[in-house]
Amino acid sequence: MQAEAAAPDLGPHPQSRLMFLVHALGINGLLLPLIALAAIVVVALMIWKGKGPAMVGAILLVVPAPIYWSLLSSLSGLASSYEVLYMADVQVKPSELYGGYAEVLITIQVAVGYTIPVFLTAAGGLVHRALTEAAAEKPASLGK
Repeated sequence: MQAEAAAPDLGPHPQSRLMFLVHALGINGLLLPLIALAAIVVVALMIWKGKGPAMVGAILLVVPAPIYWSLLSSLSGLASSYEVLYMADVQVKPSELYGGYAEVLITIQVAVGYTIPVFLTAAGGLVHRALTEAAAEKPASLGK
């Protein structure tokens, strides 16, 4: 009885938001910025060199690339968590479940943040391209 009183269950150790973020992201902490950078480069190349109406469709496919990756890794993480819960012989505390769910959702939250610059690059590039093409066509139509 005295041994039980000496070792109370303190639950999960409190940690800073930054450490939780680093722990939750894991390898995605490195992959998501690289995927977002690659998406920005691909979008910029499509705007610079692309032609035809299919270019906009291709850009719309590339812009959410970080979100695609985060959803894939989140679903993989959830599947692994559920497999561990299925195999466990003990009852899991709800606080542990919610901590796992928060770790899964952090990846999606960070990916949405990385998608914003990709979206702004695509939107700004398409607006710039439309304005420069309209300006190039305008003097030709005025001369006739």
